[in-house]
Amino acid sequence: MAISGSSDFKLNGLQVMLSALEEVNRIRPGSPSAEPEDLNVCKRELNMLLKMYQNMGMKLWQTAEKEITLTASQRTYTLAPSGGDVIMDRPVFVRTAFRRDSNNIDTPMTKLAWDDYQDLTNKYNESIPIQFAYLPDIDKGTLYLWPVPSTSAASEYTVIINYVDAIDDVDNFTDDLEVEQQWFLALKWNLAAELINKYDVPVQRAARIERNAFRWLEEAMNTDHESETSMYIEPAQRYSQ
Repeated sequence: MAISGSSDFKLNGLQVMLSALEEVNRIRPGSPSAEPEDLNVCKRELNMLLKMYQNMGMKLWQTAEKEITLTASQRTYTLAPSGGDVIMDRPVFVRTAFRRDSNNIDTPMTKLAWDDYQDLTNKYNESIPIQFAYLPDIDKGTLYLWPVPSTSAASEYTVIINYVDAIDDVDNFTDDLEVEQQWFLALKWNLAAELINKYDVPVQRAARIERNAFRWLEEAMNTDHESETSMYIEPAQRYSQ
């Protein structure tokens, strides 16, 4: 039996857009291109889908770590590509954190929801940090530590965060998609679902697109390498009967 010996199948933005346009019957199957206005609509919708899915857990497989040097009495640490306390791309969210002592012994820290951090009565108490909260903004994120590092803690520990960074935009039609292979069908069918009302898709075809969009999104979420929380996805109806 002959096999390829490769498993690096990739899709770029244009390929996903053309596949979605085929499903809404905007182009013929196998067409190498589409009208410029249709492609521009698809690129905008695809980028919006990618940004939404990254908050749902897409790209958990591509987490990264960053070591943060502590400063005595400093409660917050700005994480930004420039002008921050820590120079790095803005994390979408911080999954976990731990502190590392001078003997390279790691101790997990407790993650606080923002409301729970706000409920702390003394946010400026100084000691060894044991909890953290993270608040993302448009172009930066802020890491909050509690207790605030004391002088001795700042000299003894660093904090290591495990985070998920943003998925790259599809700026050019031929840009590769920065997602794992199990997301390709989810992106194709959900992009098609976003196009239903834009192109007056017949009800029966629209219903089939919706079913496939729900099915493959659920499959992608359930087969991702890891998941922080259990997820229930409810199909949405985008067309009128």
